[in-house]
Amino acid sequence: MDFFKDIESLKKDVDELRKTTEALRVEGDGLRDLLECFDSPGFAVFRDKVLIPEMHRLERLRMEIPSDQTLIHERVVGQWAEVAMLSEKKETLIQELELNVVRTNEQNALLNRAEAKLNREIKKKSGE
Repeated sequence: MDFFKDIESLKKDVDELRKTTEALRVEGDGLRDLLECFDSPGFAVFRDKVLIPEMHRLERLRMEIPSDQTLIHERVVGQWAEVAMLSEKKETLIQELELNVVRTNEQNALLNRAEAKLNREIKKKSGE
């Protein structure tokens, strides 16, 4: 009777590990898809030729515009900040993907050990 409890417990553990492994795989696929958005030559050119030089122009512009037009300037600076944030998002995505790969590898190792243990128990009991 204990054998069946052990086998059922092991099967449940293996099923949970499979679900977690699949969730990590799906998360990794999503991160790779997001990262592909940044893998274009246009992105690098945009960052180097527009994003960085434009900030210096915006800084100078604030000093030159009349005070009643500062709201427009703040909107433009806000849009620039959003673009800058998106350009930094690539590095964040790379780090998240690397972490996902590590967690997935650890999860696969746990799953393999649990499946091996389950198979050993089944063989051991079927041999008796």
